[in-house]
Amino acid sequence: MTSREALDIYGEHVYDVPTLGLPRRTPDGKTYAAQPSPSERLFLERARAARPSFASKPGDQAAVAEICLRLEGLPLAIELAASRARTLTPKALLDQLTERLDTLFSGPVDLPRRQRSMRGALDWSYQLLDAAERQLFGRIAVFAGGAIVEAVASVCGDPSQPETVVSGVIESLADKSLLTRTDVGDSTRFGMLEVVREYALERLIESEGSSGLEGLHRAHAAHFAALADGAERALRGTDQVQWLDRLEAENPNFRAALAWSLQNREADLAGRLAAGLWPFWRARGYFREARGWLEATLDLGSLLPAASRAAVLNGAGVLAILYSNNQLATTLLDESRELYQALGDLSGVAFALNNLGWAAYDGADPECAEAFFAESLRLRRELGDTWGEAHSINNLGMIAVSRDDARGAATLFAESASVSRRAGDLMSLAQALTNQGWALHLLGDYPRASALFSESLALGQRLQDSRGVAHNLTNLGLMALYRGEYGKARDLYTDSLSAFYELDDK
Repeated sequence: MTSREALDIYGEHVYDVPTLGLPRRTPDGKTYAAQPSPSERLFLERARAARPSFASKPGDQAAVAEICLRLEGLPLAIELAASRARTLTPKALLDQLTERLDTLFSGPVDLPRRQRSMRGALDWSYQLLDAAERQLFGRIAVFAGGAIVEAVASVCGDPSQPETVVSGVIESLADKSLLTRTDVGDSTRFGMLEVVREYALERLIESEGSSGLEGLHRAHAAHFAALADGAERALRGTDQVQWLDRLEAENPNFRAALAWSLQNREADLAGRLAAGLWPFWRARGYFREARGWLEATLDLGSLLPAASRAAVLNGAGVLAILYSNNQLATTLLDESRELYQALGDLSGVAFALNNLGWAAYDGADPECAEAFFAESLRLRRELGDTWGEAHSINNLGMIAVSRDDARGAATLFAESASVSRRAGDLMSLAQALTNQGWALHLLGDYPRASALFSESLALGQRLQDSRGVAHNLTNLGLMALYRGEYGKARDLYTDSLSAFYELDDK
């Protein structure tokens, strides 16, 4: 039998009825797979029962796929949306789904009211909740993409109550199918389908008013700013893979927190979020998004605390380098360095100096770049900053490459890789291995170069470093070309070009 929640009787075996499978994009990411997904099949079956000619034009498949994605594979939502096919084209229906609760109605009149509209189904379920469940149900809607129990307790709970109280209510809401459960790594995340979240926000405003919603947004932003505070340091250590995955899981919440902070000119929160997250955005290849957030944060001007402004300028300078705008990068990084110096933050000064060297190197000024790298290395060694030391040594290796000293470069890259390996810093190790492979390739040692490129590629894939993966695919394509394996070279270059295109990396 099916029911809203488990009956908790002896011998009961619970099976969660999943949502229907969703459309999948083709490998190039531009179109959807020709084979329709279960959600598309249900939608088209119900829509064509109402209107046989529905979705029969070229291009309609994409709109149908987007409708099913927007409805998250929820069968009742799909059937209700399909009932609107009598009067709407696929594109018109998709456009109306920005407000799902006002679109998903008009189910069969012979069904109970709770099955004739999404609002009716949710009203029925909501009315069966107790006071504590209703309160938390509304408040959890402040999260985007779900959250772990600790985050829900921090943002939505009563500080005078233990976390176990909140945990019990969350479990109850999940058992009643109002929350979804997803295991990510070692944590369980609880979230809402978007149509349920839309309804929960309505109920939250109804019960706690707009001021209550704003208070929750502030608490939400403060919680995720605190998480971002520790991100940069964590991404330099031995737990960086776990942290990358953790930050990835929370990325929808970070976006929501940053958007709210910027909209409300909460400069401290916006600055902490942007300052802490830009290394993550860079590591995962979110270049366009990072540039937008960093620019918007800097637009807060004098409201932005000096320490946050220095870090955000540093990140914006790095993004400018990645977009080949070295003049802008130098301006941003110079201001960052000056602010770090005024704050007495020598680690920040060393970081900005290193990036100034990078901008000078890309701007074809190796002498200036070498001076920046050398000063950065000196400061980092004085501070005992092994993460920074590995980066500065690596960059001095690039200077050696520019002087046609491939052997000296290979030595410096090997030293950088060794420092990174000892520190357990896989991101820095991957970069050093790529560069060491390039130096060895210049020396004609193609087998060792290929081995290093392959090792770096594997690390990049593990780290989900799209830019590192793209570079190593290019390098391995060159090695295949040297071996006369032209078909393999072509495939590797094609994959690399696609990756760079997705990154908007010119």
